[in-house]
Amino acid sequence: MLASGRGDAVTIDLAPVTAQVKRQLMADRVPYADRIPVRHSEITVLRANGLGVWRDVARGLKAAGVRPAVATLVLAAAALLLAVRRRRALIGTGLAFAAGAVVLAVVVAVARATSLENLPDNGDRSAAAAIYDALTASLRTTAWWVLAAGLALAASAWLMGRRRRAPPVPPGRAPVPVGAGTPDRP
Repeated sequence: MLASGRGDAVTIDLAPVTAQVKRQLMADRVPYADRIPVRHSEITVLRANGLGVWRDVARGLKAAGVRPAVATLVLAAAALLLAVRRRRALIGTGLAFAAGAVVLAVVVAVARATSLENLPDNGDRSAAAAIYDALTASLRTTAWWVLAAGLALAASAWLMGRRRRAPPVPPGRAPVPVGAGTPDRP
């Protein structure tokens, strides 16, 4: 479990991992599994100056939870309902979601590169990269899904407008059924 530790280090607490392994071994009826001690052992993964600011940002995002995503969907739905040209609004909304997903993916990639560059010389870059990748895997997956959904929404709205429509009937004239003759001919 990734722990906050002090303001200048990122640590991993091994107690939750040990407890989970112990429970699994006990469930599998491994002899003496109940004697495995569960101690809070911390391993320092990363020491960095100024990490406190990033922790505050991470805490803020964690506290926000899914509220920004829900607010985005509610605002997009409201915009679509209020739009005069809904098809164009759907295309714009889809492209906006796709652009947001690209921005998210770029920010995650740039933050990864920046984090790994700022490691101290004695830091294990491969371990830090693995931890970063594990912590941001859901963000990367979400970015791909939102990109695909946004492009699908924009494409389907664009294709729906490309369908042929029957020409409008002038006022005062009834539509002529297909195959019917003209008034001159029977």
